Amino acid sequence: AIKLIGTIDRRIEVAPKLVPINHPLCVHGTLNAIHIETDLAREITLVGYGAGKETVSAVLNDVLTVIKRKAESTQ
Repeated sequence: AIKLIGTIDRRIEVAPKLVPINHPLCVHGTLNAIHIETDLAREITLVGYGAGKETVSAVLNDVLTVIKRKAESTQ
């Protein structure tokens, strides 16, 4: 399935990508999914019913805040 996927890895990108039908990000209807890869916790996937683009914007803002604070703390 083709899904709109946002990635953050040294740069931010949002683009349509081909996602395998059995991948956790291949959700349908009002379901949203987020997949996070970390050094300590490895992979975390959250799936749940979404409240729309406002929720996505809030989650992305939170993720960017965490990245910014981490970068500031290592300087």
